Amino acid sequence: MMISMETQTTTNTPIQTAPGPLKSETTLTLHTLYAWQLVHGRAGSADQPSIIGLLSFASMLKPIWHSARSEAPAAVKSLTNIDKELQIAQRRLRSIRMELDSLAEATLGIGYSMPVSAKPVSISLEFLVPQAYQAARLLAQFDEIMCWRSVLLRSQAMTAGRSHELMRHSGRTMRRLLASADRLGASATQNESNTAVSAANVVANVGQVVSPVTNSSAAS
Repeated sequence: MMISMETQTTTNTPIQTAPGPLKSETTLTLHTLYAWQLVHGRAGSADQPSIIGLLSFASMLKPIWHSARSEAPAAVKSLTNIDKELQIAQRRLRSIRMELDSLAEATLGIGYSMPVSAKPVSISLEFLVPQAYQAARLLAQFDEIMCWRSVLLRSQAMTAGRSHELMRHSGRTMRRLLASADRLGASATQNESNTAVSAANVVANVGQVVSPVTNSSAAS
């Protein structure tokens, strides 16, 4: 039986039975220097304290997250407290944004648009921990607050004093959130270390008690 060349070509062509893996990129785009500084943080010095940035926050979360997945009590508690810090920051930033929106709506006959940077900065996000992405979203909200604060101050829809207060309050909110990974992570590490030391002491004490009994039994 003769087989045509067309049939042979079709038969030898590999058939893809399933789609390949999904690929995507997650980026955080920022328009203000205030928000960009909170990505990288700041090293401490004699004149100013250090600031934990988003990238350091994410890095500090990884060991806590891994330990929490292993159900280490101290890490589970720390991760729960970090979730609470995220909720607190979200509520505070939402409240500030609502105030800015109300100020923009109160000026009849004038419409505002959020100012954007002529050269915005995009940071690629490749986090392992979900809480790090939540913090990134809050940082994006903080960036928008800084943008709106700028246009409302320039148009005199907001006083300079109130603008400074909102900037300070929202900035403190973000810094407190990002510092929580260092503060709570150190607590979890210390608790786990103490637990390990206590367990080692228990083993050592048990060995000291059992050893004479063993020797006595052998002698008898």
